[in-house]
Amino acid sequence: MIIIDNNVLKLEKIFYRYPDNKKDILKNLNIEIENEKWISIIGMNGSGKSTIAKIIDLLIKPDKGNVFINHQIVDDTNFNQLRMNIGIVFQNPEDQFVGSTIETDVAFGLENRNIDNKIMRKMVENALKEVNMFDLKDSPAESLSGGQKQRVAIAGIIAMDPKIIILDESTSMLDPASKKDIIKLIKKLKEIHHWTIISITHDVEQYSVSDKIIVIDKGEKVYENTPKNLFNNQEIIKKFNIEIPFSEYLSNKLELDTFNYSEKYLDEDEMIKWINQSK
Repeated sequence: MIIIDNNVLKLEKIFYRYPDNKKDILKNLNIEIENEKWISIIGMNGSGKSTIAKIIDLLIKPDKGNVFINHQIVDDTNFNQLRMNIGIVFQNPEDQFVGSTIETDVAFGLENRNIDNKIMRKMVENALKEVNMFDLKDSPAESLSGGQKQRVAIAGIIAMDPKIIILDESTSMLDPASKKDIIKLIKKLKEIHHWTIISITHDVEQYSVSDKIIVIDKGEKVYENTPKNLFNNQEIIKKFNIEIPFSEYLSNKLELDTFNYSEKYLDEDEMIKWINQSK
């Protein structure tokens, strides 16, 4: 079979209804996600974002429609194999902790794969070093800050080596400095490990760094475009009450776009750098 697209994940005509609900939470949903891209899925509470995350993570099966991973339809025969391609970082990283120490927690998933102990310990060590947490490997998870806990959760994903990473409101419980730090870390690791990232988020700082943003409303995809184009679409911004980053608000106020300074969204640091270079 010849593959003619670069989609690593695809949702095709997805319908889903929770057992205690009379209405579909997802309706004829179609999403295609390219390999090594960062896609953010946003929308108001109750729009269906969390259900999409569960379907992508293969935690629930759609009532209708197909899920494709690496061009294969997910079914009972390949479920376990394809599930190994996916890692998820939750809103509260403590939901993922099962070990008594950081090191044993990161090793947990590998132990279930029956990996040789020496190899496993080296994999855990490398993963913790990548997130700058190796020096705390013997610490209990409850002793860590929120940002440190998310680093450990990310280390667990690195150790398992999936290629599709779901960020399920993963920065919503962090303070502004830790949030910025974690987003910067994920951007770096994405390039190193060639991750495809799917953010389920309300966080403007997270969805503004993505390659594309998908807006969900009442279980349907209503808009898909780059952050820059979304932030310039006042109709969509107002209709779905979407927050835009301060740097974009500032550029609009200063009418910087009249100079065609960038077709790409610039965060605050990038905008300051551009302004200084333009003096």
